[in-house]
Amino acid sequence: MSECKHCGTPFSPLISKEDEFCCHGCAAVYRMIHDQGFEQYYALKEERIDPVRPSVMEARDYGWLEKASAAAEAAAEQEGGTAQLTLDLMGISCMGCVWLVEKLFLRCSGAVRAEVNAQYGQVRLHWRPGTCS
Repeated sequence: MSECKHCGTPFSPLISKEDEFCCHGCAAVYRMIHDQGFEQYYALKEERIDPVRPSVMEARDYGWLEKASAAAEAAAEQEGGTAQLTLDLMGISCMGCVWLVEKLFLRCSGAVRAEVNAQYGQVRLHWRPGTCS
């Protein structure tokens, strides 16, 4: 039995005894955290989280998101403020994950802030119109 290097979940390695992660999701998030210099995540997160189901890593069509962000930018331009978009964020319960989502969004050019509400499973993004993609 091994312990996942990201989430701490005990697992039985399928390919080799040197496997460090319980799932592809944990491996991807671990690389992203380290690539972005966000190792503080591990000091903030809870002891253990459920592994990501394989369906999370499947390709998806996000065309609807482009339309929603364009509508948010059009509304912001009429009002002279920042664009705002509230999205569902299913399954987030770890404070470290909340912190990570907020910090990653701020790395986007034009990002103003991200507000994650884990209780309601939502994230509200604020950005300057025409600057985020």
